[in-house]
Amino acid sequence: MIDYGKRIIKESYHEGKLQFTQVKYSIPMLIDNNEDQGKSDALSNIMEALDIITSGDTCELTLNIKADKKHVITMITKEFVVEE
Repeated sequence: MIDYGKRIIKESYHEGKLQFTQVKYSIPMLIDNNEDQGKSDALSNIMEALDIITSGDTCELTLNIKADKKHVITMITKEFVVEE
């Protein structure tokens, strides 16, 4: 499903029995260094992230936007829990 990023599986047990499983994805997206292209790339990535919600895969999505010291966006990381 993903080419880059993390797939985090959280399992909860009670008295030795599996009670709950949660799968969380953390996917980084690098942004072009060109300022104008970078803004366009960032907006495209944000729109793609919103598609995860509207497709019914999750009800909650966190976006972490990082910029360099010149305030140019360098990376957007999207984190979401997959509904199973």
